[in-house]
Amino acid sequence: MAVREVAFELECFEWADERLEVAGRWKGLAGRRLARPVLSIDTGTGRRKRLVALPDGHLGTAETWRAAFDWPGDPAEIIAAELEVGGSVAVDLPLPDRRRRRRKRTAPEPGDEALRNESVALRAQVERLRAELAGRERESMQLRAQLDDQPGEAPGADAEAGAPTVEIERLASEHLQLTTELERLAGERDQTRAELAAEIERLQGESEAAGVELERLRAADARSQEQLDDLRGAIAEAAAEAETSRDRQRAELAALQAELDAERKQIARLNVELAERPALPPPATESARRAA
Repeated sequence: MAVREVAFELECFEWADERLEVAGRWKGLAGRRLARPVLSIDTGTGRRKRLVALPDGHLGTAETWRAAFDWPGDPAEIIAAELEVGGSVAVDLPLPDRRRRRRKRTAPEPGDEALRNESVALRAQVERLRAELAGRERESMQLRAQLDDQPGEAPGADAEAGAPTVEIERLASEHLQLTTELERLAGERDQTRAELAAEIERLQGESEAAGVELERLRAADARSQEQLDDLRGAIAEAAAEAETSRDRQRAELAALQAELDAERKQIARLNVELAERPALPPPATESARRAA
């Protein structure tokens, strides 16, 4: 076994998605290049399994280090583990933890996702315009406050006082433009919400219609199954009746065959009796009858 010369501060050793992952920090390896890690696994069979780190699972330096190893088996089979990153650098590891897998969320419909993204973008733009409008209003209020705080000026100060007035008018114009833009965006937002609600309602209607159609198809399938069962029963009855008819015909044929055999035997017996009788004299001719 390799001699342990350094320390490894373990952050995690866990199993997930048929992979064993090790993460932590090495101490005492400053300026030293680490070799490709190898994980030795003992499953109690008397033979250790050596797993080389996956190419895409080895990451980091001695300070921040992580490695992944392929392990499609059950992590409960592991009774001991040792991590090696060089011929003389090895550390024992505890038993791995089993990380729970997260369920994947069902991807939303492309149309709904586009509407939601557009609605989010409009909300962000409305909030930005509101913030900008609030800033303009604060500037306008500050300028008005400055004008109100100024004492009466000499006639030569009219030119200087005109500059804030122009700025106020400009801010008022920008305020009006921002208000108009805000109202337009609010209208677009409301329209987007209405379109989204209509689309959701349409999809719900289609879902309900699909549910009704599914129930209809299930009922039709049940009726077809009943008709098929009735047809199978009728075929079975017809087959049984045909078998009974064949048996009856076979019995009648056997009886006729027996009668035929009996008649043949009787004919044969009569032929024997006829053969045993003496021969009869030939019939007398006309001349013999006259002579008699």
